[in-house]
Amino acid sequence: MGASSWRLRVLHPNLDGIDWDAWGEELEDALAEFDSMEAQLGWLQSGSLGAVYCDDSLGRLESADDVALERAISELAARMIEIPQRTVAAPAQPPKSKTRLNTHLRGWFRASKVFSPRVSDLSNNKVVPSYPVDVSDDLYADFALMNGAVHIIEALDYRGIERVTKGLRGEAGVTAVLFDQARQSLQGVGQRIAVTAADDYSKVRPLIGLVRKYADVVVAMESQADRQWFADFVSRSLKVERELLPIRA
Repeated sequence: MGASSWRLRVLHPNLDGIDWDAWGEELEDALAEFDSMEAQLGWLQSGSLGAVYCDDSLGRLESADDVALERAISELAARMIEIPQRTVAAPAQPPKSKTRLNTHLRGWFRASKVFSPRVSDLSNNKVVPSYPVDVSDDLYADFALMNGAVHIIEALDYRGIERVTKGLRGEAGVTAVLFDQARQSLQGVGQRIAVTAADDYSKVRPLIGLVRKYADVVVAMESQADRQWFADFVSRSLKVERELLPIRA
């Protein structure tokens, strides 16, 4: 984001601790739920974004000289903005990157009209992303849904893997820890579901084996029976009127 990132951080020091890529995706999902541009603008002006909001009295600075413009912004910020104290820690390590499988699942949930980008909609029969299993340990499930108990879903995309590396073992270990922590911290009898995809499962057997020790269910995208089970499970859990069609492999 370059200079724009700096300008945002001037507004509040928490802003450099936010995963802006994920925030942008959630913003797009939220805006897509409105039928008109007026409704979208009204939502933006309401402050519902959490990190940033716009109002109807925005000013404007113009300059043909970028250096002069940056200086003007700095001087204006120094005179008019009292920077708050940081309350959100910057991430110690890069957030887990979204895989093709994660994107595929998200698209299926959205197309099935059971997805919401807001965690608060968990109680409204929606699948939500980035569910906090243990914030203190930075453990967030890829997806979650609830029908009395909270069920969490992790997407493990091992396509294109030729050999198991230390990094892959570490990622599988994090998933195992997340599932184990979910068993201890989540109320009820929630399911811990791992959705997997691989070109050759024999090459990633150690990773699948580790995750399987902590998952309640492992859904292989290559299995039609597994995909049907997954669609039926989501349908029952969210009490949808018409059962969902299975996700495509």
